[in-house]
Amino acid sequence: MKKVIIINGAMGVGKTTVSRALCEILPSNVFLDGDWCWDSHPFIVNDETIELVKKNITTLLNNFIGCSAYQFVVFCWVLHDKLLLNDICSKIDKESCNIHIYTLTCSETELLKRLNKDISCGVRKIDIIPRALSRLKSCNLLETQKVDVEGQTAEQVAASLKKMIMK
Repeated sequence: MKKVIIINGAMGVGKTTVSRALCEILPSNVFLDGDWCWDSHPFIVNDETIELVKKNITTLLNNFIGCSAYQFVVFCWVLHDKLLLNDICSKIDKESCNIHIYTLTCSETELLKRLNKDISCGVRKIDIIPRALSRLKSCNLLETQKVDVEGQTAEQVAASLKKMIMK
């Protein structure tokens, strides 16, 4: 049976980097970053665009699940709200896969360090900080398996995730 690995967490915690590292060590996999499904300019958040991105994500996930070429589907996104996470999961074809959900977490100090590095490199804007700190708290409240990334490389976190996934 296929495995869908959902990697969740606040902005800047390392979801994309860890997901890419995980894809390097898992056999026959495909990777979807939820941000790719909502990369618009200007970035508009309203009921219509939220429904659109959820539909984009679940359509792609189900297409990947239905493709015989892939054994693992790795999906990452900021899923900070239980209703959002449940809504996405409810639309995944669970008869054809097992879903594993992991929340990457770290201390606020570590998250600030990572965000400030991204800001200084021009990857993020300073207004991300309060939203990311809020999402860190929200993600930590979800009933998911937490993975503390502090003090670890993406490759180390990916190796730990692979062990959990392959059990």
